[in-house]
Amino acid sequence: MTSTEIARAVLVAPKTTEIAIRGHTIRCDKPADLGGTDSGPMASEYLLAALASCTLTTMRKIAEKRKVELGSLACVTEMDFDDRGVVVAMRLRVEVGGTASDKDVETVFRLSEKACTISQLLSFPVHRALARG
Repeated sequence: MTSTEIARAVLVAPKTTEIAIRGHTIRCDKPADLGGTDSGPMASEYLLAALASCTLTTMRKIAEKRKVELGSLACVTEMDFDDRGVVVAMRLRVEVGGTASDKDVETVFRLSEKACTISQLLSFPVHRALARG
């Protein structure tokens, strides 16, 4: 059985979109110095947030299944751009508390990279289509 998640974005200002996801509406915008009104995070910042959130929740799920005590979890994600605005690097750093061994934490981290849907999507091709009207 397959399922589909859907997000629908509408351009509401030159640098601003509103996105409907299930019963939620979020806004993407650029900072003022990039021509926006700073009324929400940029799309790339939402991607960083999605990767961090997916990584942490996936790690917790895997740790619980493997009975590994991770304690507190936090994540910092970063994206670097060159002077043309092209992404040149992404970094993800997970901060782990608890008493689990380094080997167990590394195993959970490695498995979460394979299981996190956002990590998977970062290497998955996007099928693009254009519709008029």
